[in-house]
Amino acid sequence: MKLSLRRPVVSLRPRSVRLGHLCGWLAFGALSTAGAIACSSYAPLANGNGGADGSTGSTANGGTPDAGGSGQEASVTPPADTDASTGTDAASGADGAIAVTDAGAANGAGADGASGDGGVAVTDPGTMGDGIVMIAAPFVASPDMTDKPGVARGRTIQFQMGNSMTFGDGGRAAAVYLPAGYVSGTEVPFMVAQDGVGFSGDVRPLLDNMIADGRLPAMAFVFADPAGNRSVEYDTASDKYYRFVETELLPQAIAQVMMQANLVLNLTKNPEGRGAYGGSSGGAAAFTMGWFHPESYRRILTISGSFVALQRSPPAFPDGCADYFMTTVLDTIPNTTPPKPLRVFLEAGSNDGGGTVWRDANDSMGKVLAAKGYHYRYVQAQGAVHEDYGARHQYLPDAMLWLWRGYPIKPSLSPDM
Repeated sequence: MKLSLRRPVVSLRPRSVRLGHLCGWLAFGALSTAGAIACSSYAPLANGNGGADGSTGSTANGGTPDAGGSGQEASVTPPADTDASTGTDAASGADGAIAVTDAGAANGAGADGASGDGGVAVTDPGTMGDGIVMIAAPFVASPDMTDKPGVARGRTIQFQMGNSMTFGDGGRAAAVYLPAGYVSGTEVPFMVAQDGVGFSGDVRPLLDNMIADGRLPAMAFVFADPAGNRSVEYDTASDKYYRFVETELLPQAIAQVMMQANLVLNLTKNPEGRGAYGGSSGGAAAFTMGWFHPESYRRILTISGSFVALQRSPPAFPDGCADYFMTTVLDTIPNTTPPKPLRVFLEAGSNDGGGTVWRDANDSMGKVLAAKGYHYRYVQAQGAVHEDYGARHQYLPDAMLWLWRGYPIKPSLSPDM
């Protein structure tokens, strides 16, 4: 398949306003319709793991200030054509044994062989929900984004981290969400959220509601803000941020849960039960975690992901995260066969950052992921700005439902927190 992709080449000008506040950038170009699976409706998904169907719902619109966003402006020039082909998955992971059953992977991609703790059986749920989904303003918030009567709340433990040994750029705020009824020592799946403390208000009611009615597995969330140099931490195409997460963030999160709640937080080592979440540069960081270490993180959720040249990472990635969809760089999506065992959610708005820069970059990511047979879901939000608050409150429950399809949902934990 011959794909015409444009590498965003950016000219950076530092400024104090984050891209999360870009409400007045240039009007959008035409929406890409290639591979679209919906044009105006946003149909709920079955989760494929024994839970109920997802839903979307009521209220909120526009682009109010969000967590995340890059602190730089960008202007763009095109180039380059990219070829991509299909392939098959086969990967191995960490401790114990995990059975993965293929129920029909996309475009010839096979079952993901993986290993992890607890002998958890994970099923590839097939291609339901994969592809492009289009939504449009006015956006309508899902009822899952607000507290519901009678639903037990999870617990959020906040803490401060000191100067990072990995980055040396200062301290940061962090937090851990524990699902309602978490029993000390119980192995749980989890996600790591970049710009996390700002996103925690979105995620906490969603998790409470969707865990309570069996649409999501009981999971933890680890939230972390950046320290002094957000772009260096998030936009660098290397495994440095992953190493910070593994050697600093997660150990401190586990220690804080013990100190503040007297609970042993047992985060799974099964890569099928580990995910990363983020918006803008935080979305790029989430993808980078999975790309460099699919043996550790496989469920990736990005919002207005910064797949643009904000930090260059020569020699391997001369234009940083803008290289992920290019054929001219070796370790990229189109040049990696078999595909890595990742499940990737993308979103971009028609009025996203840099005029069409962020939207074009996410379009290119969607094209190469589709061509290589990845499980991907790409929400194109007409009328949405960078990390649009209203759009996010519409699609986020459905995004999480799709992202965790195939992961087993166990009976509810007994509420003894």
